[in-house]
Amino acid sequence: MKTWLLAFVTTMVTAAGATGAEQGVQKVALWRLRALGIAPQVVDTIRKVFEGELGRLDGVSLVDPSGVGRLLEDNPELAACTAQAECLARAGKLLGAELVIGAVVGLLDTDYSLDAKLVDVRTGRELRRITRSWQGTGDELVAAARELAVRLLRPEAYKGQLVVEANTDGVEIHVDGAMLGKTPLEGPLLLSPGVHAVRLQAEGYRAVERLVEVPFGQAVRLEVDLEPLRIAQHMELSRDTWQLGIAVGIVSNTGSLNSPQVAIEAGWFLPFWGERLSLVLRNRLWGTNQSGQLQLDGQGVHPFESWVLAWSPALLAVFRPLKGSVFTPVVAAGGCFSVAWQTLEAAPFPVQSFRESAWGFEVAAGAEYTLGPGALAFEAGYLHLRLEGYGEHGGIRGLIGGFSLFGGYRFIF
Repeated sequence: MKTWLLAFVTTMVTAAGATGAEQGVQKVALWRLRALGIAPQVVDTIRKVFEGELGRLDGVSLVDPSGVGRLLEDNPELAACTAQAECLARAGKLLGAELVIGAVVGLLDTDYSLDAKLVDVRTGRELRRITRSWQGTGDELVAAARELAVRLLRPEAYKGQLVVEANTDGVEIHVDGAMLGKTPLEGPLLLSPGVHAVRLQAEGYRAVERLVEVPFGQAVRLEVDLEPLRIAQHMELSRDTWQLGIAVGIVSNTGSLNSPQVAIEAGWFLPFWGERLSLVLRNRLWGTNQSGQLQLDGQGVHPFESWVLAWSPALLAVFRPLKGSVFTPVVAAGGCFSVAWQTLEAAPFPVQSFRESAWGFEVAAGAEYTLGPGALAFEAGYLHLRLEGYGEHGGIRGLIGGFSLFGGYRFIF
């Protein structure tokens, strides 16, 4: 009794193990290849190589290729089946497969191409479609067939390897903008085949950037020696932290003032948004001279001459959306304060002097072109400053700001 029970349990355990092993295996059928302009013997070579690479995949059980020929003999209507998902699913079901692959192979000049699709036999739905081109029927054919097999049935395994070595530990490895680890790595990085942007950076070292092509199923080695930064280069402030500029131009309110201006500015790039935003203290100085006829109540008309000098400091927020490019638009806005001095001569009256001040605002838009240690700057804007004067005692009244246009140079360091 004990011997029989032991044999029964052993049989059940063995069967359970076999069932578990079968659960992870998929039965796959490769339907016949449709040829476009290719000799039959070449098509046969391509089919055999493709079958071989499919059979090498883990968890794949390839249906006996001879069964396809017997099925076509018994069901001649399936001879017209090439790439249609519905008929491929029917053929796969008759072959006892879970998945079926249909493919078209063609030749253009010296380039072969294989367009393969994977169909779920149970649902009749196309799961995946891959096209691959190559030249010749030698090593490139084997590589193309291996790649197609993996991309169709095991897309998660469609990877290449990148081995990174640096001359110091703790180097951050960024691939396509994402940090994937630090040196020394425990193993190679698994990446999708293709060209990747790799950046290596570490505290106290100059960053290194490389474009690396990672092929499928192969390992690429990247060895980099990072150069230590000098003390002056290792300051926490970045290169583009400060700006100093000088500009000349015209201020006009399309009325009484059409004034030449000089602007001197100093600014600081804010440490976020890629330093696209900066705070700038801009000092404008401009003056104008006017002459004409002055009508005075009860005293007739008298010739006059007037000089106005204005100083307008402004605190602006300046935005450069393409900072770091050779050419970038510039937009600025902020508040300003202005002090204006006027000297008025109207014979036969004594010379009079007035001083006025007012708050206002400034907006501007323009562009910068990188040149040398800084950039050429051109801006057009509007400066709103309205002075009210001293009423009955005289003084400067009205809008002394207005439209402005100037150009200059900004040092950026």
